[in-house]
Amino acid sequence: IIEAILEAMDEGRKKRFKNLEELLECMCKILLSKNPYASKAEVEAKTIRYFESDFTGEKIPEAVNVTFVVSIQRDREADWSIGIGMEGLTVCPCAQAVYSALEKVASNNGLSHTQRTKISVEVKTNGTSTPVEWLVDAVVNAFSAPVLSLLKRRQEYELIKAAFKNPKFIEDVIRQVLFQVSSKLRDEGFPLNTEIFVEGESYESVHPFNAYASTQATLG
Repeated sequence: IIEAILEAMDEGRKKRFKNLEELLECMCKILLSKNPYASKAEVEAKTIRYFESDFTGEKIPEAVNVTFVVSIQRDREADWSIGIGMEGLTVCPCAQAVYSALEKVASNNGLSHTQRTKISVEVKTNGTSTPVEWLVDAVVNAFSAPVLSLLKRRQEYELIKAAFKNPKFIEDVIRQVLFQVSSKLRDEGFPLNTEIFVEGESYESVHPFNAYASTQATLG
């Protein structure tokens, strides 16, 4: 196993693989070649990637946790599982509606409570891996607003204002992520047996518990 890892890394330096996925697939194939009695090899890698958020008008690097799993059965194409985990901001629509009704103000002016929400999405495919950027875009766009490492006062005002105009339950976020990911995969011609799994947890601010939701489906 150690030899396979080192040889794949050396192969990567020579061939200059385009991405980590190519390196992991090479590692899997070397494992099979070194272990002729084995019918299947699997490699899992966990890392952090950075994407640039431009919500504030400036490009700010933000981290996203990424998991790659490649599995190859001898003489067959690779099976891929690509997953990410991210956090964002959500505003409770229920509390906002109640406040607006009792205070007799417009719904988008109603106060509410907010929560930091964590979303995980995983896509399993055969023969080709799913670009991480597609999953990041789907998740970022599903929150009421992003959470950002660096916010000046004016930027924080704009972020909160945008979030309160876009209230969402955890279920809403999950549905939107599933819709955006499946739409992108369908547009790009991915097979109908592609599997998508989305789950999320809201760290509630006014309850002594968190809210959880999940869903899964094939592209078909």
